[in-house]
Amino acid sequence: MLSNLKKYHIILASKSPRRQELLRGMGVNFEILTKETPENYPADLPLDEVPKFLSLQKSLAFAENDVDYLRHGRHLRRRDFGQAEG
Repeated sequence: MLSNLKKYHIILASKSPRRQELLRGMGVNFEILTKETPENYPADLPLDEVPKFLSLQKSLAFAENDVDYLRHGRHLRRRDFGQAEG
């Protein structure tokens, strides 16, 4: 599975040293890009869904605010986050 990741440009949207350590330990190349994103979630959301919900919110922060975001020559658009361009 890790060999499949080599063809992707991995963006870690987290400042967590532990997450960085885990990815480095697996030999994954990645770039750290973060935005201040509220870590709020619906009170009725099942606890096992919270991490997925929050990670989606962090991804969408880039998609919504940087439709034409340019970084290191890589052009990110909504389709990079599985959404239709609008």
